[in-house]
Amino acid sequence: MDGKQWAEKIVQVQSGLLTATEAARQLGVSRKTYYKRENRALSGLMKGVQDRESGRPGTTVDEEKEALKRRIEDLEKEKLVLQQTLRIREILGQSEVREKQRKRPEEVPPSSEERKECGLSEQVIAGSEGQAGEASGIEYGLEKKRARQGE
Repeated sequence: MDGKQWAEKIVQVQSGLLTATEAARQLGVSRKTYYKRENRALSGLMKGVQDRESGRPGTTVDEEKEALKRRIEDLEKEKLVLQQTLRIREILGQSEVREKQRKRPEEVPPSSEERKECGLSEQVIAGSEGQAGEASGIEYGLEKKRARQGE
């Protein structure tokens, strides 16, 4: 049965043309079911004719959903800050490497003339190639010579 037939039977019962039992039999339901639906229909009718606030009805706010949206926004902001911090650290790390390279002069091994000037024999000069102990002696001698020249 559709709503229109129900509405017709309820109007007939309310106007006294039919009994509730006869209307229930015609609709194919029990008298108890008829009264349930009649009450629901009359409640809807009363609600429909009551005064309402003017304007568009307000939207319902799902607090849990709103809280999750705010959490996502906060996490997105935090992610952006962390990405920017990481990028800055990468840039600073690269500039530190460049700065260290600029501060540290290129280590150029002393020429054989510089070694001779330090008073090392040809045998020591020839043997010092690749030997740390004697090479550090050469460097020490060069430093002393350069210091004397700077005075």
